[in-house]
Amino acid sequence: MVFNKRIILIGLLIFFFKSTYSQNISKAFQFYEKEEYKLAIDIFKKSISKKKDILPAKYGLALIYADTNYQKYKYNLAYRSIKYVEKRFYKLPESDKLTYSSNYGLTDLSINKLESQILDGAFIEACNSESVEIIDEFIKVYKDSVANKKAVQFRNELVFQNCLGQNDISVYQDFLKKYPEAQQTDSVKKIIENLIAVEYEKCVASGELEPILGFNEKYPKYIDAKILKADMENAFLADKLDLDETFSLGMFAIYETYIKNAAPVELAFVALQ
Repeated sequence: MVFNKRIILIGLLIFFFKSTYSQNISKAFQFYEKEEYKLAIDIFKKSISKKKDILPAKYGLALIYADTNYQKYKYNLAYRSIKYVEKRFYKLPESDKLTYSSNYGLTDLSINKLESQILDGAFIEACNSESVEIIDEFIKVYKDSVANKKAVQFRNELVFQNCLGQNDISVYQDFLKKYPEAQQTDSVKKIIENLIAVEYEKCVASGELEPILGFNEKYPKYIDAKILKADMENAFLADKLDLDETFSLGMFAIYETYIKNAAPVELAFVALQ
């Protein structure tokens, strides 16, 4: 008899707890509808602390943190909560799903809809920031989402445009190291080749050996070996020329070779004077 009373008492306590928790959650959703977010959050969090697997409370938190009318909205917290709900909701018995649907509007469809809303909002917010750091954070937080690929593409294009603004070889090279899979890699490689070619032309046009040697050390094997050798020899001859000295027959061979090798270069014509 005593044993039966205990069973009845335990049953009543369980019923009371479920009834109380259900009423609290319903109250929290009412606060949410009235945009009394803090009161709703407090109830949701208290319910979760008492019984971890309270999906309606997690769902309620996701709704609040995704609501831009809430001054402290945070898409990352909303996403974390809705993913928690998503992973566990499909395992529930159909009877529980029907209860959640009837009492809180919690269904597979509402979960997917809210998740899409969160992703869209977070993606737009990250892109509008035009901050590589913020977009990288989006990519990290939402790495398993359908929006991740779009975020990576947007980030790569943003960095590429920044590179174009600086137009520096080292900046482009850094891009290739960080984002080797980016769609812009071919364009970046061509730009680097053009910039290096211009830099080499400047070194050759200087008519001095040291800039060419420095270039070759900086970009080894970039210039064809035969071309590099010819340009270095010509620069070596140029180093021997001194236009302030009176012309002598002993220097004739050096002048002749230099002019022949460097005819396209303007400095060669100066040497004729």
